[in-house]
Amino acid sequence: MNTIAHDQDSPEFQRLLKARQRIYGDATRCQLLQIIITVVLPVAGAVLAFVHEEARPYVALYGLIATALDVTWIDRIQRRLLKVAAKISEEFDCGVLKMPWNSFVVGKREDVEVIDAAARRWNDDPSSISGWYVGIIATARHPMARLVCQRMNLHYDSSLRKKYGAYLIAGAIASLFALLVGAVAKDLKLIDSAAVAATISPAIFWAIREHFRQSDSATANETLKGEAEKFLDSVRTSGCDDAECERWSREFQDAIFQRRVANPLVLPLVYWLMRGELEKQAQAGADALLRKSDPTRSGAATDIIGR
Repeated sequence: MNTIAHDQDSPEFQRLLKARQRIYGDATRCQLLQIIITVVLPVAGAVLAFVHEEARPYVALYGLIATALDVTWIDRIQRRLLKVAAKISEEFDCGVLKMPWNSFVVGKREDVEVIDAAARRWNDDPSSISGWYVGIIATARHPMARLVCQRMNLHYDSSLRKKYGAYLIAGAIASLFALLVGAVAKDLKLIDSAAVAATISPAIFWAIREHFRQSDSATANETLKGEAEKFLDSVRTSGCDDAECERWSREFQDAIFQRRVANPLVLPLVYWLMRGELEKQAQAGADALLRKSDPTRSGAATDIIGR
């Protein structure tokens, strides 16, 4: 038996989700500012440098300034917001999935004032955060449902980051190719080609950096997901008492928190484009795990999927 479906929609936990979503929204705004400064404007500057020779030194200087701003200011603000959001997510998971708070890994809980201020600033559709773990049936054994939820979250996140990382590196390669074609078409001298390359370099370096970040995060999630699957197989064959399952879940949750803090953001548009297919895959994976745990069960396994 479990109370996940009931607890997650209570005012206390809905307030945490509102705060979480608002903080992630703030981090996303920082990401969009980062993209404008390091991607959009440098690309526009590169086009300007091709057309107007006299603008090349200025747009090249902007490229250097944009890189410095990204590394020393915007990226740091974004990392701080992600840690706050990860702590709020941790508080939600610990409460709903009934796990103890691990201050050694997570530190102290986020201040109530920060959570309250963020929750009051959130004004999106309430249905987007209701039933966060979709359709969890009350008769499911809590320790097993909790473990499978953690595993499915890892799979979802890993798949999303793999695809996003592939798109990023493809964009970087396309930009480099366009730069070479443009330089040849305009018959630019070496110094002029270097000036244009300096202008667009922040955009290319941002895409390459984000690709490696996403790839590293996906790899780490895959490793952790593999460990979760090994334990699930062990539980199915040898059983697991509640205390042991809780200990394993807490260890998985520690790793999940660290991933949330370290993981780079995914653009909201990319997330919404991929969400439908990834949720179908998550449901299929959950169904397979439930059938292995309970061969008599039938139907779609949407009751243990977390977002």
